[in-house]
Amino acid sequence: MQRRTFLASIGVGTLSLAGCTAWSDSGSSGRGTDEAADLPEDCPTTQGLDVDWPGELDAPTVETFVEEYEWVYYRDVVVEYEDSRFSSYQLSGQVSIGPTRVGGGYVVEYSGDGAIYETELRLRATTSEPPDGADIVQMSAIDDSRLADLLIEAAETGEADDYVPDTETRRYIDLLASLSEDFDPLPGWGTSDTLYVDVETTIVDLTAEAIQYHGDYGWTSRYYVDEQVVRRTTEEGIEPQNGTLVECRTGE
Repeated sequence: MQRRTFLASIGVGTLSLAGCTAWSDSGSSGRGTDEAADLPEDCPTTQGLDVDWPGELDAPTVETFVEEYEWVYYRDVVVEYEDSRFSSYQLSGQVSIGPTRVGGGYVVEYSGDGAIYETELRLRATTSEPPDGADIVQMSAIDDSRLADLLIEAAETGEADDYVPDTETRRYIDLLASLSEDFDPLPGWGTSDTLYVDVETTIVDLTAEAIQYHGDYGWTSRYYVDEQVVRRTTEEGIEPQNGTLVECRTGE
């Protein structure tokens, strides 16, 4: 891996977790209005993940819900994954134990694994003699401090390099392509191309290379789901019923 190491669809029912949705006495739970008093003090809460709460709470619907919810929760909340030009999210999982009825709800264990593939953009700048007919970019056209600093350092010392993180690769590839028609936007991992820049009469060749790296993941999470709350934990010593409150819906 380059410079960073990672540690470690769709809805059922009709009530969305994108907001804290109220339910009435006529709902499938059959509970009365006094149930709202039993909600945790920090209700209502939501992660805004747009995964639907089971309309009918039973073992099959809870299993489906947890598999859908954990996939989105791990991607958006735990990993905070962002799509980019070359990234590939390949994490998945399934319910491994349960659902088991506990009190008014269900306990479920989920196991997940896989990898996230991303790309760093390596920028290498060296002084050189450009080939005949090369398109020479003038330094005045460089309106990016990162590139400008890299080129100036190379012109002064003979060489310099830098690494652009995955989330910035698209912008820098597009920027380089806009500077010279000779630069071919990189089509995938392992590809590279070069452009030439005149830095105060010193010609610097700037090569961009897309380098792949990946992080392997493996994790287990346990959930408690009932008509009003969803709790989650990854701690061995904590029962799911006492886990972190991740979703809640109020009674009326």
